[in-house]
Amino acid sequence: MSSGSSDDGRLVARELGGAAVQQGRELRFDAALGLRHALLRDRSLPRRTTVTARVRGLPRPVPTGTPLHQLLPRELDGEPVVAALVDARPTSLTACVMSDAAIEPLHTGTWEGVRVYRHSVALLLLEAARRRWPELVVCIESSLGFGQRVSVEGLRAPQEELVALATALSEEMLALVDADLPLLEQEWTMEEARELLGRAGWTEAVELLRTWRQATCRLVSYGSVWALRLSPLVHRTGLLSGFAVLAETDGLVLVHGEIDSDPVSPSTAAEGPAAPATVTQASLAVRQAAQVMREHDRWLAALGTQSVGRLNRACIDGDVGRLIRVAEGYQEKRISQIADAIAAQADRLKVICIAGPSSSGKTTF
Repeated sequence: MSSGSSDDGRLVARELGGAAVQQGRELRFDAALGLRHALLRDRSLPRRTTVTARVRGLPRPVPTGTPLHQLLPRELDGEPVVAALVDARPTSLTACVMSDAAIEPLHTGTWEGVRVYRHSVALLLLEAARRRWPELVVCIESSLGFGQRVSVEGLRAPQEELVALATALSEEMLALVDADLPLLEQEWTMEEARELLGRAGWTEAVELLRTWRQATCRLVSYGSVWALRLSPLVHRTGLLSGFAVLAETDGLVLVHGEIDSDPVSPSTAAEGPAAPATVTQASLAVRQAAQVMREHDRWLAALGTQSVGRLNRACIDGDVGRLIRVAEGYQEKRISQIADAIAAQADRLKVICIAGPSSSGKTTF
């Protein structure tokens, strides 16, 4: 809220039951004090002043508008609680309880908790990059299972600068963890969000919002970088730890989980580890994945569907039939190449294993 008079702002704050803090020409209201009254007065029909929260099966009356992080423990079974299940739906801990609900903690010992944690670390990386190198365009790319590819545009000498950038970026992320910054969530109109994301150089996010069906979208931030909210995120950066940023030939890799910096020889490194334990193993896994991803990227470029937004546009324009036919042609060609490679080594091959994610063509092969 902007104000021309701090006295007027404080009066509004008292009306909302909160406290105002002067920040330039903006007043920030203390959420813990003023949120409840604001929520109770934001519509013509009155809300209940208390609701029943069934926290881990135990009913508990709480004031309407109580934040979820006040109802759940910080840890459960030694794992940090990163979100909540509200009536079985994953929800950020910044959300408030507005009606009777069943609430369960979501921690990193579950696959949903791991997903929340990984998305949060990715946003932390973007925040660190913007604060330290605002001139660079940094984007989170495809998943590698144990981490995510990170593209960087704007470096003068990419090969020489990537190693130093990875080290400095890790240090900046750790500084943000120590700062224990809160998660910010805001509702933006579609036009405002497209303009903001476009200025950041995130063209794929802009393409996605061009096919967004709602009039608004939710953006999240740990300070200065606003990104599209696609899932719940950790409500404070102080809960984020156990990550590493590595430099590779064509960009960076954000590794989820702690890795050992002691070098090991490639011969002793596990091939394609699910969770690399050393830098050498992580680099080996990245190179193996890169071979697959390069071909995958060529396919997408040929199809003109390098992003979900472009795929959505193809669906809207009725171009899906062509995409399917071309994709099947590529798949059949690749299967033929694999079959030729197997036939050329038939005298020494005994077992052939087929692996891949869902819908990758294993049954067809």
